[in-house]
Amino acid sequence: MDFSHKCDRCGDCCRTQKIPFNILDIFSASAHLSIKPCDFTVTYLELGKDKDGEKVYLVKDKPCPFLKDNQCSIETAKPTACKTAPCPKNEEYAHFIKKYGLVTLQFLENSPDDMIRHFLNVESTGDYLSSHKKFNEKSALKNKEKTEKELHDIKQVARLLENIVMIAAHPEYRAIITAKIRGDSA
Repeated sequence: MDFSHKCDRCGDCCRTQKIPFNILDIFSASAHLSIKPCDFTVTYLELGKDKDGEKVYLVKDKPCPFLKDNQCSIETAKPTACKTAPCPKNEEYAHFIKKYGLVTLQFLENSPDDMIRHFLNVESTGDYLSSHKKFNEKSALKNKEKTEKELHDIKQVARLLENIVMIAAHPEYRAIITAKIRGDSA
């Protein structure tokens, strides 16, 4: 199975979707732009809900405000969702996602480190948004530091990934994904 299609920089995903940002993405992008995280959030993001009804930060506008000449103007600090999502134009991707689900494809496509960051950041941001009505730099910084600490906690990460694979990955690919996560050859 080879999903080696690379981004052809058409900008379609940036034009057609409201891109989600997690807490670490907000701090990273705001540092890249040399603005305060609170200012970044007020200027570029809005509180929304994902397909499961969980609160998330989304870019306010389509196309993404960071799309310039079909390229990401914050490439080195682009959001985790952009780093882990496959190109939606590829027909093989579309067929695979329909049959096996996006989570399975994301695991097969990305390194375990990328997936760890993605899911832990999403979970952490969801927890933060459940307990806060709006972005607050002080409380968000504490959440960011907690998340970064958890990223280094191997036991917690292993439990999180095992739970995600069991709940979200298609059964046909669970063994392959689990072997990839553990570093076994599959």
